[in-house]
Amino acid sequence: HADVVISESSAVKPAVGWVTVHATEAITGGIHEWSVRVENQGETSDGSGLMLGIVPKNFTRYDSFISQGGGWCISRAGKFYGNWKRVDGNIAAGMALVFSSGDLVVFELDTELARLTVSVGERFVVGELSNLATEVYPAISLHYKQQHVCFHSRRVKERPRGLPSGLAEPEQVPATEVLLRASPEQTRARVRALVEQGL
Repeated sequence: HADVVISESSAVKPAVGWVTVHATEAITGGIHEWSVRVENQGETSDGSGLMLGIVPKNFTRYDSFISQGGGWCISRAGKFYGNWKRVDGNIAAGMALVFSSGDLVVFELDTELARLTVSVGERFVVGELSNLATEVYPAISLHYKQQHVCFHSRRVKERPRGLPSGLAEPEQVPATEVLLRASPEQTRARVRALVEQGL
């Protein structure tokens, strides 16, 4: 897009106007975690001009923001956009999960439960997504001049195969980190070891 400067893992907005960019690797199932560092919120105090979230494979509204093209996002002011609602979190009802320059915003998408957890430091909210597409991409929408954000990290998580007794609901199952570079044999060995340890 001509209105944003993109490097390997970051985007900088040189002028005012909406633009959306997304990761090139899709999320198609499982539990995925990624983070976005807000290097500069841009030349504004308006909290709605920076959106972070996910877009479906058929997204085409690159000159608008995430939810305008069928995606799900949260604004810098903590407002949810798209077809999702807050179902949990450690922030009082009526309060928002705001973020600004210097913050690391962490996302965890559980495709099976259609839930997206967004956290900044120790604060978090959990949203339930309606009509979650089978293939989605982490995305960023920028609007104001000098906004600068970076995709900071990304990893895949798996639930242990043997559930400890008493854990019946999927959201109570502890997630096990699996680095993308691990071979299938390494992954199975690590999961077996964690299950044996009761984790």
